[in-house]
Amino acid sequence: MKIKSSSHSLGVQRELKDSQKEVADSSLNLASGKRINKASDDAAGFSQAANSNADLRSKGQANRNANQAIGILQVGEGAINVMVNMVTRMRELAVQSASDTIGSGERYSLNLEVDRMKSEIHRISESTTYNGIKIFSGEERKLDFQIDSGNGKKDKIQLNLKDMAQSPYALGIFDVSVDSKLHANLSIYKLDSALSELEKSRAKLGSINNRITSVIDKLNTDQYNISTYKSKIEDADIAYEKSRNMKAQMQAKTQNFVASYVNLDPNAALKLL
Repeated sequence: MKIKSSSHSLGVQRELKDSQKEVADSSLNLASGKRINKASDDAAGFSQAANSNADLRSKGQANRNANQAIGILQVGEGAINVMVNMVTRMRELAVQSASDTIGSGERYSLNLEVDRMKSEIHRISESTTYNGIKIFSGEERKLDFQIDSGNGKKDKIQLNLKDMAQSPYALGIFDVSVDSKLHANLSIYKLDSALSELEKSRAKLGSINNRITSVIDKLNTDQYNISTYKSKIEDADIAYEKSRNMKAQMQAKTQNFVASYVNLDPNAALKLL
């Protein structure tokens, strides 16, 4: 072996730079925990990981959207439960007023309670909101819940607020009265119809709630699978990177030592052999 020319020195320097680059690359992989830190590491893998990351984050936001949608539905269902209780109480009072076992004075008191409950139902229908949206006002508006990462109809669930009107006028009980036996008997039919409408609205909210709950379960599964796939593409093999790093460091030290001998005395490097 001859180590006498500058070409040998340049060769050693080249090998040293390669080892130093290997140390730097493996150190970066160990620090980041990733095998792919830039496109030059693996262009195809880098692109796949970037696409997976975009999909993963979109699924995460869709998951949050779905949970917020459930919040809206729960607010609505809670309000309907209160209205059902009040309409049920109004029907109870109508049945009481329809009997000749009470007089006009008692019917007057019962009618005051009915009027107060009609006012409260009106207040609830106007004040039940979520993020400024009136849920029971009956306005011509549709709520779109984005519950997946795509842009098609299958990625959204829609709630038509026009179908959710729950005011005394919408329920047909704005003129309910129990101040007489005749009015009480007429009111029983109207209150039965109102209860039926409230139950339909509650069932609609419940069915959408159940559907979104199933969507959330699927989104959680999708996020796990995408995260696992992304991890397999870009995550570093820590054991391999540690071994690679240690080997490169040892090579760099040896090459640095050889380079210093070559620079001082090309013939002295023979002593290392």
